[in-house]
Amino acid sequence: MALLRSYTPFCGVPQSLDVFQQYFSGIKDHRQSAKITHLLFDVFLLTVCAVIAGCESWEEIEDLGEFRQDWLKAKRLFENSIPAHDTIAHH
Repeated sequence: MALLRSYTPFCGVPQSLDVFQQYFSGIKDHRQSAKITHLLFDVFLLTVCAVIAGCESWEEIEDLGEFRQDWLKAKRLFENSIPAHDTIAHH
């Protein structure tokens, strides 16, 4: 977690997430809608940012999400919570 503190701003994501969303909009979400807690776009964004930031495991991706939770929520992402590493891995 201490390593993650050096990554500001958060992975260089542009203020507008439109480009990222357009790029991934063609990916179908095959999950059962009744079981969805986290939007697929949110998990993709967190994962891509975490990999760019140097994260190498699902646990590190979760840690980065927890560390940058305020930024993510300000962008209206992860309104429920940051997913656990097991949840991230299943997406």
